[in-house]
Amino acid sequence: MNPKKNILLTLFTILTVFSTAYSKGISVEVADTQETSKQEYIHAVGTLLPYERVTLRPELSGKITSINFEEGSVVEKGQALIKFDDRLANAKLKNAKANLSNAEQNAKRLEASAGSATAQQVDAARTAKLQAEAELEMAQIEVDHTTLTAPFKGKMGLINQYAGSYIQIGSDLTTIVSTEKLKLEFNLPERLAHTVELKQPLQFSVDNFPKKKFTAEIYALSPEIEQEGKSLTVRAIYDNHDQSLLPGMFARISLEIPLGYSVIMVPEEAIFSSEGKQYVYRVVKENNQYTAKLTEVILGERSSFAVEIIHGLKNGDKVVKVGQARIHDESIINPVEPK
Repeated sequence: MNPKKNILLTLFTILTVFSTAYSKGISVEVADTQETSKQEYIHAVGTLLPYERVTLRPELSGKITSINFEEGSVVEKGQALIKFDDRLANAKLKNAKANLSNAEQNAKRLEASAGSATAQQVDAARTAKLQAEAELEMAQIEVDHTTLTAPFKGKMGLINQYAGSYIQIGSDLTTIVSTEKLKLEFNLPERLAHTVELKQPLQFSVDNFPKKKFTAEIYALSPEIEQEGKSLTVRAIYDNHDQSLLPGMFARISLEIPLGYSVIMVPEEAIFSSEGKQYVYRVVKENNQYTAKLTEVILGERSSFAVEIIHGLKNGDKVVKVGQARIHDESIINPVEPK
């Protein structure tokens, strides 16, 4: 073959390849703009509280005969915890039962005596029966007070009294707390009181788990502004089923507040700067070809991986995410969706 013809054929082939590649465009990775509701984050500090907490105190004075729980153990509702000497209380109960039985028999006898008993005697017998019933009820209550029971399922606290100790009525013996759920209490400034509502979720962290986020839900708002600090007390509920958190822990709270309007977000990689301005390449389809349009944008707030666009883009636009260095304004491109 003629060498000149061979060289021309080679050049024609190279030009054809380049022409074909150019017509297809430069491959770049693109991303869609995302319209999301605008949020504001409020930060506060609070304290975790037990869902329920009761200090156990006896309703009578007496000697402890037995302590039926271990400190720190979980007890069920109604479980007997502390038993007091009940001999005197049971004796009073027996006496009350006997008095009631006697009063009932006396009332029946007088009511059955056909006219031999006066109305006054019958009324007195009936009154005595009612009094005996009341005395029996009081005696039964006194017997019940000789046993302290768990008011709910919970974890027992510490106790410094022992079997044989004589305890005065109303003395603090121990505590029982429910920690399967925890309350999170915090205060918001008066100017932010209108931004929170019931069933609103929030996130918080504690020093014990600095990299972990916990989620709670607001269940109660104070009906008034606290005057001394001009703040609103808020309580949220946290499901502590794994018992990882304890009452009394300090919490750092992040509360997301919807602002009622939407904003456009794009990946941070799509933004680049030139001469102090911010730009993106917007993908435009014209005559079955895709071109990159250099578009100036005004930025808003940044999140972890995205940037808020105040002006320059609309919802549904596509932007070049990767490959900006290989193109320029009006470049023909081949958009590639991220995998």
